[in-house]
Amino acid sequence: MQRLADSLLWLAFTLVPALALWSYFYADPRVEHPAEAVHEAAGILQSNALAASSVDWPAAQARAKAIAERTGRRAGLDEAIASLIGELNDAHSHYIPPASAEALNRQPEARSSASSIADLSIDQNHIPTLHVHAFGSLNPQVEAHAAMQLSDAVQRSRARFDCGMVVDLSDNGGGNMWPMLNGLYSILPAKPLGYFVSKSGERTPISSSWPYSHTMPEKHHVRALAIVVNRQTASSGEFVAASLLAHPNSKLFGEPTAGLTTGNQLYPLQTGGLLAVATSKLATADGRPVNGALVPTMLAEPANAVATASAWVRQECQATE
Repeated sequence: MQRLADSLLWLAFTLVPALALWSYFYADPRVEHPAEAVHEAAGILQSNALAASSVDWPAAQARAKAIAERTGRRAGLDEAIASLIGELNDAHSHYIPPASAEALNRQPEARSSASSIADLSIDQNHIPTLHVHAFGSLNPQVEAHAAMQLSDAVQRSRARFDCGMVVDLSDNGGGNMWPMLNGLYSILPAKPLGYFVSKSGERTPISSSWPYSHTMPEKHHVRALAIVVNRQTASSGEFVAASLLAHPNSKLFGEPTAGLTTGNQLYPLQTGGLLAVATSKLATADGRPVNGALVPTMLAEPANAVATASAWVRQECQATE
């Protein structure tokens, strides 16, 4: 028994340092030229970020360089780049480390990301509610599958009630908005749904399209479109909500949104990872700038927002019968 205990102690004293060394050298590898990596990230932020003019870039870069060179390893570089992003203090720009960036682009074995983009429910008055969730993948195949799944849900909802519907974005924290907008293609007007406005004032239209090989869905006029949001609706979830308001008979229900109404552009770094940089602001379809949160026309507690929105859709549809 004593011999077994001694063997276990010997294994512990041998393996623990070995695992620590493995973690240090392999799980946290050395980075070549960390100062150059910091310089690259700082240059991207200084040239493109909306809040770039608020930062003392030489000082910020010096601080980040010191962090990156402290160990010369990946964890230190990630911390340094995150510190540069933090200098913007815009609440939206962020750094995506290499492992997370690879996951965003990966084709998953199971299409869990795509299958979770939407759920459809029908209330007692046959009014459909389409719950559109946040979507994170950047993989083209997953994007296409998600858009088609959302489009199919729209078609199923219209088979139950052809006049109007509720789109619930109350748990939509953002991500990749294009599968969301493209999946809603059939019920959105064929015109700019809003605009990305750069720091120079240049406007780029936001539109819904169907860039997939799957048969393009037909456009259908929905007479009443209710959009439900709350404080959890953020980033591209807010952009989708604002885009839905381009519909001629639409209304926003619920609580004010999170207020992350800036558009993030992704910039790949040579050492891996992505910079998600707030480079534009949002303007509505009629050109009004959005500064901060979207505020619903019809305020409602989260527990009652969908029911209130559904009642409005029913009322609008009865009025046009």
